[in-house]
Amino acid sequence: DAKPSAAAHMATAKLRPSLLQDLPTMACIHAECFAEGWNELALQSTLSNAGAGAVLIELAGMIYGFAVYQWVAGEAEILTICVRPNYRRQHFGAQLLTHLVKQLRDLPTAKLFLEVAADNPGAIALYENHGFARVGARNGYYARPGAMPVDAILMTLNF
Repeated sequence: DAKPSAAAHMATAKLRPSLLQDLPTMACIHAECFAEGWNELALQSTLSNAGAGAVLIELAGMIYGFAVYQWVAGEAEILTICVRPNYRRQHFGAQLLTHLVKQLRDLPTAKLFLEVAADNPGAIALYENHGFARVGARNGYYARPGAMPVDAILMTLNF
C-alpha cells in the first residue's frame, strides 16, 4: 500500500458533516472496523435521532473514517469512531476526535462519554491523550466471533 505521509494527511485532510449519500461508504468502513458493523439502515436510523450527527474525514475525495455522536441536554456520547484499518496511525482518528470534542464543547456540553473495547490499546491511548478518564466497565460487553467477549471500558471527558 502506497500511503501519503502523516504530515500530508495533517495538512490536507478535510473534516465535514456526513451526508445521506455517504451512508454506503460509512457502512463499508464500519464493517471493515467491527465484526458486527452497522449497515446503512442502522446508520440512517441512528443519525435520524434528535441530537445525532456524524463527522467524516476525507482526503482527495476518499473517506478514511468517521465518528457518530449524540448530544442530549448538555451531555454527549461518541457512539462510534472508526478509521479504515489500512490507514490507522496516520492521525485520522486524532483529527476526528479533536474536531468532535471542539464541536461538542461549543454546543455547550458538560460531559462527553464513550465506550471502548478493553482489547483496543491504541484507541484507549488516543482517548486518554485527549483527556478522557476511565470511569467504569461493562463486563463481557463486546462479542467476539469465536472468542470470549471483551469488556467495555467506560470513559468520560468533563468540559
